[in-house]
Amino acid sequence: MTAKRNLLRLIDSITGEKSILRAHEGNIADIQVSPIDHGFFGSVDTAESEAFPHTIIWKRGSKNIEFVQLASLSLRANLIRAHPTQSNIWAISDGKHLAVFNTDKIPSTNISYSSF
Repeated sequence: MTAKRNLLRLIDSITGEKSILRAHEGNIADIQVSPIDHGFFGSVDTAESEAFPHTIIWKRGSKNIEFVQLASLSLRANLIRAHPTQSNIWAISDGKHLAVFNTDKIPSTNISYSSF
């Protein structure tokens, strides 16, 4: 997985299959794969706009290299971390604030929050 500006590029290391995920508006600030289930990862961007999600939790789709948005929030952050034993618990930080959320409690549609 690599980030280039606002795109996430996934490459399957076994098959060479590639995929590009487009959902962020700003540059990708951080990416974290869930240590308990590699079918989940989170990403955050640096955009200032509230029109797009800044924090996205991705879930593996039906194909090996396909990922879909499980949850998206308009919370700005520069760091995302997965819970070490629960793939549905995530934490984000902007350097001053910390937010912890459960993806089971967030609808799959985008939710807007202006700040922590």
